Amino acid sequence: MGRSRAVPIGDFIVVLISGAPIDLARGGDLVECEPQRVTGDGRHWAYRIVDGRECWYPGRPGKPKNELFWGRG
Repeated sequence: MGRSRAVPIGDFIVVLISGAPIDLARGGDLVECEPQRVTGDGRHWAYRIVDGRECWYPGRPGKPKNELFWGRG
């Protein structure tokens, strides 16, 4: 008698869940700094001092500085 080749649903769920922390550990997306706050777009803007300048970005305060960068300009 042959064995079933179907993967039990429990094994699938374990694999799916075990991959989730990898995405969380990777951190957020890189965001390019704006030299001044953008108005009228309906989003909340915050800033951090990056390379001695105010780096404005959409989102809540406290974004890690290593996720903010100045584009070429």
